Amino acid sequence: MPPTPYRLDTVAASLVERLEGARRTWMGQPDAAREGMTRIANETLDLVIAEHDRIMPGTQWSEMLRRELLETFLPRYVRLAVAHNALEAAGYGAWRQGDPLARVMATGGMLMAAVVIERLLHHPITIVLFIFSLFVPALPEIRAWYHRRQYAGVLQDAVDDMGRIQDELDRFIDDDIFTDERLQAARDKVEAARTRQKEQTLR
Repeated sequence: MPPTPYRLDTVAASLVERLEGARRTWMGQPDAAREGMTRIANETLDLVIAEHDRIMPGTQWSEMLRRELLETFLPRYVRLAVAHNALEAAGYGAWRQGDPLARVMATGGMLMAAVVIERLLHHPITIVLFIFSLFVPALPEIRAWYHRRQYAGVLQDAVDDMGRIQDELDRFIDDDIFTDERLQAARDKVEAARTRQKEQTLR
């Protein structure tokens, strides 16, 4: 059982923080992003593993840590980060990427629609349209907030899955011998638990 600073989920969380700091460097460059993120991940893991081996020499955990972070976690992070870069570069789907002209036109259009509907229907419910028009200029920020929050959530899910794999390893490995078979068994248990959770959510 590795110390907390060298657990899979702890290192994965640190890696996310480091990679997120550089993610926007490769906006619109998915291939460069994959290459750059892989380089940063390797450099970060080199430092973590060097520190681990200095403190706890003679264990197999360093090799397992590198393999699991690079082969299981990093591909998932890179896929999510590249997709989010593309979404962010497109203004999160906002019309004209939410530029000032788009905001003015959208607000004006909403106000005009509210006035026309009010004159046709003469119903108090149309006041909702007038109120909503006040929020139209902020819609690009609201969309951005929603997508960023969603992105942070899926990144946390990826980190949490590494924690579940670590917990499974800790549960039935007490001799610090980390074989491929043992790691695969831990992955299978995590995947089975995730599947059961999804099935329960759909019921």
